[in-house]
Amino acid sequence: MCDVPSWIVTPDGTVLYVTDKDAKEHGLDLKDATGHAAIRKVYPKATGAEGEGMGKDTPSEVVQALLAGKMHAIAAVGKMVVRDGDWNLPVKRTGGVVVEKGATFTAPALEKSEYVMVRRGAAFTAPALAKSGGVMVYEGTTLTVPVLSEVAGYVVVEKGATFTAPALEKSGDVVVCKGATFTAPSLEKSGDVEVRKGATFNAPVLAESGSVEVREGGKLIAPKLTNYR
Repeated sequence: MCDVPSWIVTPDGTVLYVTDKDAKEHGLDLKDATGHAAIRKVYPKATGAEGEGMGKDTPSEVVQALLAGKMHAIAAVGKMVVRDGDWNLPVKRTGGVVVEKGATFTAPALEKSEYVMVRRGAAFTAPALAKSGGVMVYEGTTLTVPVLSEVAGYVVVEKGATFTAPALEKSGDVVVCKGATFTAPSLEKSGDVEVRKGATFNAPVLAESGSVEVREGGKLIAPKLTNYR
């Protein structure tokens, strides 16, 4: 599956892409509407240079369609990759968000994402994000999600990263890597917990988890957790 958005630039410079309306009018399954194959279903004679993702080379026509909300339904099932530049989009749901090194992505209306990956030196702001299937914060990155209440899958905080989730109540497995900090003052239930050397996991109300491993030099602050001493 290609990234959202995807496009084809024809030899005469025309930019072709698929909107939610196009997908509906041509009977496309939204999960199959995110890439170049879908563009060719809508425009059978399309030829030219293919592109995908959000970057400085994304055609202005595609950017305007994103800003106008014409790809909301496609974005809700597709992966959005921010390769470079500064982006502020009104999406409410995504099939996944990846913010690459040095890029900035602001999503003020985003409420749910299947997963979030914020790579080294990237910035991701999502003040309304309440649910995610997984969160990975890479080396040297700081991520704060003020209303995130549930992570259905993993939480991985890589070396030297900082992840703060003040409203998080439930998560899957948690891995806090060397020198990283994960602060979750409302977290009550998690899957397995692993705190590596020099890492800090602060979860003062965590009362239920799977297995717990705290390596030498790691710090777990979870006084209510009965299966860890």
